Formats: sequence, structure tokens, C-alpha cells
Amino acid sequence: MRGSADPRPRGSGPILVRHSRSRPDPLRPAREWELSAGGWRLARELAETLAPLEPDALFASPETKARQTASVIADRLRLEAVEVDELREHERARVPFLSGEDEFRRRVHELFDRPDERVFGEETAHEALERFTAGLRGILEGGAAGRPLVVTHGTVMSLYLGRRLGRSAREVWDRLTMPCCVDLGREPEGSGGSPFFLSF
Repeated sequence: MRGSADPRPRGSGPILVRHSRSRPDPLRPAREWELSAGGWRLARELAETLAPLEPDALFASPETKARQTASVIADRLRLEAVEVDELREHERARVPFLSGEDEFRRRVHELFDRPDERVFGEETAHEALERFTAGLRGILEGGAAGRPLVVTHGTVMSLYLGRRLGRSAREVWDRLTMPCCVDLGREPEGSGGSPFFLSF
């Protein structure tokens, strides 16, 4: 799972954001889950934290929870949220609803530990990473985004950060909160005390 993860130097990289908290619904696929009441509140707090970064553009996964998170950020930062299909989460639409957090964690860990096998869902970890990386590369090479903010999902974000930073994707995933962000360029002045920013 090695390769070129980002065509830009690290100092001018994107700002990656994991969507805010969603409301699990066993009757709907995860890609259709909406933000919870607390998730909307956290998204607003996150948007305030992101404002000092002054991103040039905003991109989001087409999944509902990511779109809703991006809509809050867009309103605060006065940006248009552009959907990019490749930023969606690891494909697992046919996986039955997992009500237990421990079981879900075990399955995601297995995905990270066996990256070239379809052990959880319809994509391998490697396939999801390559798809996400291609989407992000398209944004960075498109020329329209000088400093893009990208709203995406925990698994693909962990895979990308693991490759880029030379860390274990499993380790990254275990540290992600919902929501959170990782600034691959620079952190804004005064953001060090924010609970949303993670450093690796």
C-alpha cells in the first residue's frame, strides 16, 4: 500500500475533515445516515474553528452526513460545497447493520490488517485508498483550489493519512474523533487548543 499519495509538497496540502456525528439508522444504508442533533451542533463549532484557515475551496463526499457537515462549513466560510464522488467512504453497502461498536471496530481493524482482501464490504482497503487518492489528486491538480478543505469519512481518511504520513491506518483511525480535522499544510494561529485538530 505504498505509493504517491499527494502531488503537492506537504506545506501546501489540503485540510481533511471527518464528518460530524451521525444518527445510525438500521433501516437505511450508512451513506444515507443524517447528522444527529449533537452532530449539527458540533459541525457549527467545527466551522468556527476552521474559519481562521481561510480555505479557498470546499469539497465533500456525496454521502448525506458529509454533505450536511459541508453545508454548515459552507455557510460559515461563504464557500460553495462541491461534491466529489471519489471522496465517499469505503464501500460496504451490503454489510448488515452492526449495532455493536466493538464488532464494528473489529471489522474495520480487519480491513486495515488485510488491505488486499475483501474482508469487509465491497472494496479492499487498497481499492478504497486508490479511489480516494485519485479524487483528491484531481482536486489538487484541478487548479481551482489553492487551499482546499475536504469533508470525507473516517476509513478512507485514515488510509490516506497512513500512507502519506508513514503511519498505520489502524492507529490513525483509532485516534479520529467525529468530527475532526487534519491540516496537511499549516495549523491556523490559535488552533492548537481546539479539540477538533489532530496532529500525527
